[in-house]
Amino acid sequence: MPETHPLKQFSWIGRDAAGQVAQGRIEAAGEAAARVLLRQRGIQAITLQPPRAAREARQSRVRRREIAFFTRQLGTLLKAGIPLLPALRVIGRGHDNPGFTRLIGQIHDDIASGCGLADAFLRHPKHFDALYCHMLAAGEHGGILDDMLEQLAIYQEKSLALRGKLRAAATYPAAVLLLAVGITVAMLLWVIPAFEDMFSSFGADLPALTKTLIAASHGLANNSLWLGGGVLGLVAGVSIGWRRYASLRRIADHIWLRAPLFGPIVRRAILARWCRTVATLFASGVPLVDALGATSGVCGNIIYADATRRIQTAIQSGTSLTRAMTDSTCFSPLVLQMAAIGEESGTLDRMLIKVADILEDEVNRAVASMSTLIEPIIIVTLGVLIGGMVIAMYLPIFKLGQVV
Repeated sequence: MPETHPLKQFSWIGRDAAGQVAQGRIEAAGEAAARVLLRQRGIQAITLQPPRAAREARQSRVRRREIAFFTRQLGTLLKAGIPLLPALRVIGRGHDNPGFTRLIGQIHDDIASGCGLADAFLRHPKHFDALYCHMLAAGEHGGILDDMLEQLAIYQEKSLALRGKLRAAATYPAAVLLLAVGITVAMLLWVIPAFEDMFSSFGADLPALTKTLIAASHGLANNSLWLGGGVLGLVAGVSIGWRRYASLRRIADHIWLRAPLFGPIVRRAILARWCRTVATLFASGVPLVDALGATSGVCGNIIYADATRRIQTAIQSGTSLTRAMTDSTCFSPLVLQMAAIGEESGTLDRMLIKVADILEDEVNRAVASMSTLIEPIIIVTLGVLIGGMVIAMYLPIFKLGQVV
């Protein structure tokens, strides 16, 4: 009876028969068997990682801001006439993040061993997405790698600034809400029981609001383990479901786009990123169909990623870009008008960059306005919540004082 080996799961990145970048996972008895299976599917593997190597790659913590700064540094060094490999060595050695140094060292070694520039970066999809690698390939083939890196750096810096604005807008209310929940739980578990002991000596009937608060305190104290376990279980379940099920992410993205206050801001931010990505790739010489394929992977929202893939398919079948965008119903009239003007005049990249700038300005103004609006709402909410609990605790004392 032949010996059977347990199957292992490998993460792979490669190119399909059409030359498009693809990635996924495959089960095989070993690395050689995995490569054979991929070849049978028409996939030319660029990188193949076992589970442990994939986990180690995920644990290499390199921030987006470091990647943007690296892009700017590399473009500056190449423009100064320094060859690519020495430039990579200089940048890698001058960094204090070991994960970043390892990353640049791996890219340097891959290029030195004969790997193509874009393919060397493509082996690290967590840090360099399809857009990045498309632009590197276009710059390498056109002999304008330094200019392409400068465009990439500008794109990344603007994307980071926009992301920071959105994160700042969401962090403040979330932090205050978390603080309010913490204060409420602390009062229910420790402050209210102390008042209850004092009230028991009064021998009088308590107000309804005080009774309700004491009942809530008892409920939380008696079921704290169950409630804590339920919250942890819910968080773990949502986290696992988020990673495994695209349908859950699709529902969440759909809700984000229609959420009050945040929805319009998120929609404008996604459209700004979409326009800037397509324009940057198209201006660098990447065909529009390929630019849309790369953009679908960096939208940051499944609804827009699906719409972008439908637009890509429509253009391949002969539909104009503006018509395909109109049919998708995901784009605002401003974006459609600017895209139509750019398509008719042959200045699509400039028109999309202009509309991206407009949308980013709108996001900045909306975030500032929302912060101004949310602040008093949060203050009033905290005042009602904490103040209501304080009043409920002092009502019996006021009542006793009136009797005396």
